Amino acid sequence: MMERSQVLTGVRHGVVPQVALQRFPSEMALVLRMTATDPSERPSTSEIIQQISTLAATPETVTVRSALEDLRDLQAKLAIAVHQLRDRSQAAQQLELLVSELQDKVQTVGIALA
Repeated sequence: MMERSQVLTGVRHGVVPQVALQRFPSEMALVLRMTATDPSERPSTSEIIQQISTLAATPETVTVRSALEDLRDLQAKLAIAVHQLRDRSQAAQQLELLVSELQDKVQTVGIALA
């Protein structure tokens, strides 16, 4: 991870971290426009507000609410998976006990027949 000062220096020169560019292409494009060396290339306040509003309305935009909903969904799925794992573990233990009992009976029958 790049240090903050390196990132800010890079942004001033039109360079953003590749990870940020891949994850947030629209946002990074806006940041680069806002930090353009030539002030005439920078967006106006109304353009910035409009673009931010558009980004906020985009379904892919992660909000605190959507992140919490995703987290709750994942927690519910995890709880179900843990429950299933416990059930399967108990079933496996019961099968191991049954196999052990059957092996003992087979051995007892084998000894009795001999």
